[in-house]
Amino acid sequence: GVIEYINKSLNSSISDEVKRQHFYNENGQWREHEESLVKVAHLHSISPFAFSSCVLSSYAIAEACIDRYCNLYSKKHDLKIQLSDIQGKGIDRALTYLEKVIQVENIKSDGLHGKIKVVNDLRNDLIHRAGVPSNKNAKKYKEELGVDLSDEGIIEILYDNAIYIHDLCDQFIRFVLSRDFMALPSEE
Repeated sequence: GVIEYINKSLNSSISDEVKRQHFYNENGQWREHEESLVKVAHLHSISPFAFSSCVLSSYAIAEACIDRYCNLYSKKHDLKIQLSDIQGKGIDRALTYLEKVIQVENIKSDGLHGKIKVVNDLRNDLIHRAGVPSNKNAKKYKEELGVDLSDEGIIEILYDNAIYIHDLCDQFIRFVLSRDFMALPSEE
């Protein structure tokens, strides 16, 4: 998918530029060699930002999918309580709606939900804190998601992290949409 394409494109660009570096070096073109070194450094710095964007997109898609599911169900069954009537934000609000209003069997008790909460915290740190997590969150990201910090203390999403988090979001959507209803809500 997209993550693989980004990874392949960046690696290809880096490889091409390294070949130019060797050519410039062998032919005594020092200025061009120096410029090529800078280009490679810039290409390496793009990866974490590109993969962070993929993570943010994967999470946003999961959140939108679950919200849409709640809204469609509510409309189809003409429920009096809407998703917008529930307090909270994001996926947690939608899951509360599914459990309390639609009465889907426990979703929040699953271990996958715990990982999605960590992804939500990661998302919030990427968006609201410019990728700088608290020490507690940094430890949690490392332990739960395998995400490290750069030397500057900024969240550094690598290819494997982006794939793992994308797969978590996909699994969570499938998990939520596969839950059984305990009973159809009463239509008072």
